Amino acid sequence: MQSDEWQSAWPPLVQDAGLIIHYANIPLTGPTEPDQAITERTPLILDEKNGIFLNGVGDDGYEDFYISKIGNNFSFGKTNFAFCKTGRRPYDLVVCTILLRAYVLAPSTFELSSDGDWGNDWVEARDLYHCIWPEENIPCPWEKE
Repeated sequence: MQSDEWQSAWPPLVQDAGLIIHYANIPLTGPTEPDQAITERTPLILDEKNGIFLNGVGDDGYEDFYISKIGNNFSFGKTNFAFCKTGRRPYDLVVCTILLRAYVLAPSTFELSSDGDWGNDWVEARDLYHCIWPEENIPCPWEKE
């Protein structure tokens, strides 16, 4: 994503992801080698250059969450597309809240969708978001008028 909006949103998003991780207080790990069990905790990647990279630990981990300044894994036409299945494990709270923050910081550039229900599956992430940023309103990102 090379838009001016995303480039401006990226530094605060990385910083805000650290706040989200702190307030969520959920055990997380960074990247692991293919033969390394995710029970072995490694440092999270949380910086402007290398992106945000995390997963849950042990049985509480599932797919890696990765987001970067330049986009993500897949490209369809003119848009980048990526996804992360969390299997509703505890780190889902961190992933969803970071995604909400990205959407709020760059609403014209960062497109967010979910197979989860906004009224049920996203309540914890919205609650955590409002604990950190109580003055901000978050409309459902995938139900635009």
